[in-house]
Amino acid sequence: MYDTLELLRPRLHICASWDDASQAADALDKEFASKLGELLGLLAGWFVTMMLMMMMIIVMSVLIILMITININRLITTVIFMLGWIGLSKV
Repeated sequence: MYDTLELLRPRLHICASWDDASQAADALDKEFASKLGELLGLLAGWFVTMMLMMMMIIVMSVLIILMITININRLITTVIFMLGWIGLSKV
């Protein structure tokens, strides 16, 4: 299984001097910033995709409701016409 936080997990090691530790911290900071940027890019892409999918679902739902409404109106008109045709209703 792929761990999502694997990108953010730092690689720590013991340094012999302050200068080595400072350079290691700078390198770790740069690595962390680039990996965090990658992760945020993935999350932003996922968010945009989800928003687009939700908008498509809303538009499709509205279209389905409109189609049902139009078909119900046609059905009512057809029934009234048929009742008038067979003489059961005065249209």
